[in-house]
Amino acid sequence: MYYINKIVGWLTSPLEIAFLGLAIGWVLCRSGGRMACVGKWLAGLAVAFLWLMSYHVTTRIVGVGLESRWAQDGVMHGSIVGLSDAEAIIVLGGGVGANIECHAPDLGPGADRVLQGERLYIDKKSRVPPLKVYCTGGGCEYAAVPLLTELGVPRDAI
Repeated sequence: MYYINKIVGWLTSPLEIAFLGLAIGWVLCRSGGRMACVGKWLAGLAVAFLWLMSYHVTTRIVGVGLESRWAQDGVMHGSIVGLSDAEAIIVLGGGVGANIECHAPDLGPGADRVLQGERLYIDKKSRVPPLKVYCTGGGCEYAAVPLLTELGVPRDAI
């Protein structure tokens, strides 16, 4: 089932659909005759499809439904309500950069990881004393750690 899921996901991706259309169009163009005309149209449609799917308005229309917030059992995605305790709290690197000039974190799309790490620490969701938050990634010291301390996690707990 895992491989079927991966294959279906790959085949339904706009980039792969466009590449498949271009490949089939190329093969048809090389066959000559009437099929060459069909191949050119198919290649053109593949390029137009890829452009359309890359366009900002299309991603807004399609992406809103796919990426909107959702609730499960009345609890919003990302909530820590009802989570059981874990062995450790680990904040994965990425999503937070560091602006060295002003000594401030530069928040990116994955910055919610740091916020979730802080929430888990505050709610004491780790079973292993002393309660610690482990950060990963190359810029953790300059990015995630200052943000965690600003959010209320003691420096010696990180």
